[in-house]
Amino acid sequence: MLQKTISQVIVRNKLLKENDSVVVGVSGGPDSTALLLLLAETDLNLQCIAAYIDHGLRPGETGAEQDTVAQLAATTGTRFCSRAVPARDYAAALGLSLEEAARILRYQALEAIRLEYDAAAIAVAHTADDQVEEFLLRLVRGSGRKGLAGMDYRHGRVIRPLLNLNKQTLLHFLAARNIPYCVDSSNLDRRFLRNRVRLDLLPLLEDQFNPSIRRTILQTMEILGREEELLADLTKQALPLIEEKGPDRLAVPLPPLDAIHPAIRRRIIERCCWTLGARPTFRQIDRILALTDGDGPGREVHLGGGLRMRRTADSLEFRYPLGRTAFRGSGRAAIAIDTPIPAPGVYPIAAIGAVLELRLEEVPVEPAGRLCVDAARISFPLRLRSVVAGQRFRPPGRGGSRKVNRFLSDHGISSEMRDCYPVLMMQEQIVALPGLEIDESFRLTAASRTALVIRWRPAETGERGGR
Repeated sequence: MLQKTISQVIVRNKLLKENDSVVVGVSGGPDSTALLLLLAETDLNLQCIAAYIDHGLRPGETGAEQDTVAQLAATTGTRFCSRAVPARDYAAALGLSLEEAARILRYQALEAIRLEYDAAAIAVAHTADDQVEEFLLRLVRGSGRKGLAGMDYRHGRVIRPLLNLNKQTLLHFLAARNIPYCVDSSNLDRRFLRNRVRLDLLPLLEDQFNPSIRRTILQTMEILGREEELLADLTKQALPLIEEKGPDRLAVPLPPLDAIHPAIRRRIIERCCWTLGARPTFRQIDRILALTDGDGPGREVHLGGGLRMRRTADSLEFRYPLGRTAFRGSGRAAIAIDTPIPAPGVYPIAAIGAVLELRLEEVPVEPAGRLCVDAARISFPLRLRSVVAGQRFRPPGRGGSRKVNRFLSDHGISSEMRDCYPVLMMQEQIVALPGLEIDESFRLTAASRTALVIRWRPAETGERGGR
């Protein structure tokens, strides 16, 4: 029985424990429908919450999908909840594809539901077929060994119990029980690269090149995964080569770097860039590697965002000679920020190299450098916007309102940075100045039960790209 198979996968990979609560992302399609049924029927007594996310992209279909998921939840005796997210607005605001924007918002909404229900994990319905599609997508776009190794059964709080099953197996399971499901019309839209891979490329490979291409790719991914584990271990052993030379400055001595294998050398350079908040391209890393073989110091590679790599006589130095452009004046025009915040989650603000984190936590909370507001007073969606001249808010305990720009100046924010400093808004009311202060209207009181915790920090380890 599939239920036993799923139980074994969960136990073997330590995805959940007996009696755990789990949020199950259910779109109404066959894969997620089967996932909810299988999790509800394992011998682990899991407490499932069926979560439907409406991305606002298919208004003619979402009503029927939501009803189908709600009925399925009732049939299986599981709780049901739904959330709506503005994928189109989010994509436009951050310059993302609709597909990427929907994915980001979907996971943020699922995480908010997980926190609301204090669930152990979020289960999603990726299958072996999705692994194959993902392999081809990453191959086409360009990816290293880690990316080609595919998705893991667990990534943080997200679990994928169906990764070893193919879609046909799930369809047979549903048909045998006469379980209804929905068909998402966007899955046939060839404007999306993933659909072209599934509808065109894979059938072509099966018909013209290898009838067993799916199995072949899965086997290749398993090999790549094992080899990636080895390379990651070897890279970890070489990390002590990286020397901290001060804030936002790293160095790697050339003699020991030259002595290690080129594959590990590339990863060490990549790690330096990630640590300082940049995602280097293949070409940039190649240029840096070329400098290790060249004659004489003084040459540089510009890595974006103000980060540069300079070769000295005996090392590679990674630094921001003019400071991080996102957090210090750089002579640029003021940056306009207007980002929708549909739910708690993590929001990279690529334009200024910062990250806004919003999380729900039970009161009392430990501030630890974070701002806290009463979640009961917050009505999503919020927006993160650049400060407007003359804008005012009420700092707690100050007995009146203050101009935001004056407040920023008093707290040492330079005039250049004040021009693009963001404020977190609920409609036209300021909720907080991220990293500095909240508005009195949203402060925690003795009656508060849940806090919305606000953290504002520089982007790091690849977050500057806004993905």
